Amino acid sequence: MENINETLQQLLLSEYQSLSLFDVCLSLVIPFLLSFIITWTYKKTVAPSTYSIDMSRSMFLFSVVTSFLTLIIGGNVARAFGLVGALSLIRFRTVLKSPIQTVYLFWSLGVGMSCGASLFLPAVLMTLFGSFMMFFLMKINQGEDSNIYSMIKICTDINKPKDFEDNILHISQKHNLNIQKVDSYFNIQEDSLMYIYQGRTREISSIQNFYKEIEDNKNIKNIHIYNNEMSLFI
Repeated sequence: MENINETLQQLLLSEYQSLSLFDVCLSLVIPFLLSFIITWTYKKTVAPSTYSIDMSRSMFLFSVVTSFLTLIIGGNVARAFGLVGALSLIRFRTVLKSPIQTVYLFWSLGVGMSCGASLFLPAVLMTLFGSFMMFFLMKINQGEDSNIYSMIKICTDINKPKDFEDNILHISQKHNLNIQKVDSYFNIQEDSLMYIYQGRTREISSIQNFYKEIEDNKNIKNIHIYNNEMSLFI
């Protein structure tokens, strides 16, 4: 029992050797300099709608503060638990615009922790390799969808032919437009049937040709085609 108590006491009270001013400055300056590369990569690779100047500036302080906290905690478990208790009083309410911002925050966190532990080489390598990965993924358009999505609303007479829907599907296949029926309902005021389809294609000309051929159909009163963003407001 005494051996366990001694072990716990040594673990909780363990200290690093006293740090020199040079060590402290190095642990603060290096993550600050590396943050220039991270924020520059962030500005060049994220979508303009996602970019935030506050996020960019915050990453500088985030990596430096993380490095400082890692430095002062050292191998002292008591300090680590005390820090966790202090941080538990803070509630973070900031809503990030995109998951990629979370990745950049973890990137800054990793670089800061590495510099705080005096592991400067891994911090530099991770910064350079992380920037290379982001530019490489942007260059090859990884994850981008080249399809064009749209919502198609077709209004037809109540006395439509029995094979009306089959004809619509045949025309869409003819023009390389993949459509899927979403809903249909009866319009009492206009005495008509409304069909709603979701379309997907790789060329805008497919939608245009589909629209022209459908528009000439005598059984159709009108047809409207919206992109995904416009369909949210109809």
